[in-house]
Amino acid sequence: MNDFNRDRYGRPVITQVDGSTLPYTRISSYGQNLENQTGLTQWKLRTVVAGAATRPDLISLASAHAGDNKQIDRLVQEMLDAGGASKAANTGTAIHEVLAQLDAGSLARTDVPDSFLGYMQTWYTCIEAFGFEVIPQMVELKLVNDHYQAAGSGDNFLYRTSDGKLVAVDKKTGKSVMNKPLAYMVQLALYATSYEYDIATGQRSALPNIDTDVAY
Repeated sequence: MNDFNRDRYGRPVITQVDGSTLPYTRISSYGQNLENQTGLTQWKLRTVVAGAATRPDLISLASAHAGDNKQIDRLVQEMLDAGGASKAANTGTAIHEVLAQLDAGSLARTDVPDSFLGYMQTWYTCIEAFGFEVIPQMVELKLVNDHYQAAGSGDNFLYRTSDGKLVAVDKKTGKSVMNKPLAYMVQLALYATSYEYDIATGQRSALPNIDTDVAY
């Protein structure tokens, strides 16, 4: 699936009405400043130490580049990766991608790799139990919220069979959603009040019949 044009910080670069471009904040990270970051910071510090313990070469490089913040930042990321920081993120990304392909109809359920079968069954059992249906055309939509200068990709807008409304839904693969409840609520609110964005043309299209009171 096509991604946004991004600046060097990874922010989506959005075309404005006058043809100029402006970097927007990622919707997925927009509300993170509202959360207490102590737990995340402690986890990162522990992971850096664990990674450095397995990579003495990185410690040597850090000593050689003392005072070079750019190089130290790069080495910190390598230590994080060595400590396993990217493992959970990579797994979550893979789950999202497989489920998105299923929802969009580009992957058949019979072709899903065995390691993803449990996630597939859980996802479809859940949405069917709550009275939702997948809309293949509304999977991984590129969205912009110009009022808040935010942009991102919405996992799903599901069709609610009880009243025909569309509901913003974001899949989470972490251990708990309760560690960042405010950030997640902001994320979903931005999805539900955004416009669909055409990356090639910059055109915005209103989303039809969206429930702006409830999201999941």
